[in-house]
Amino acid sequence: MVSAEVLHRATILCLVVGLAFSFYAMAESLTPSLQSTCNVNAWVQCGAVDQSAYSHVGPVPDYAIGIGGFVAMLVVEVLLLRTYDPRFLQALLGLSFLGVVASVGFGYTEMFLIDPHHFVFCPICLGAYFSNVGVLACALGLLRLRRRGLEEERQDEPAEQDRPSKGSKSASSAGRDATIPPAEGGAPEA
Repeated sequence: MVSAEVLHRATILCLVVGLAFSFYAMAESLTPSLQSTCNVNAWVQCGAVDQSAYSHVGPVPDYAIGIGGFVAMLVVEVLLLRTYDPRFLQALLGLSFLGVVASVGFGYTEMFLIDPHHFVFCPICLGAYFSNVGVLACALGLLRLRRRGLEEERQDEPAEQDRPSKGSKSASSAGRDATIPPAEGGAPEA
């Protein structure tokens, strides 16, 4: 089983790589000469993807969504590492799931909508998509470790029948609820 430390490092690595891909996509969009480094053949064309009508969601360019998403997940991951608050793990899971959903949508758009005659894709975008998948996989691994740790804690506790619970009677309490302290005078009521 992979340790939490390894999963956190892998999460940060995926986030940094995803940010790098997203910033490069921004640079390509703002500097068209960079697109030629990615235009390999009829299928591998960053320029075709960037120049398409599908390169924006409303007024927001796709790369900005990637940068914002990776930054948000990086902030949540750092908070998770600093506090180990399970709410940050839940937030990381939610954000990474949304990132994968967005990646599937963007990938579908690249492959099927930009050029209906053949697939077109951008390897830079593909790198960001796989980074999202990596973050989600790491977050799921961290969730699994957390659940396993909680199960082990429960197993370390005495069995339910071995410990008195609220409302149960024990012989030493002479008929009183064991969770209620004895009356004044120190002895339980008879």
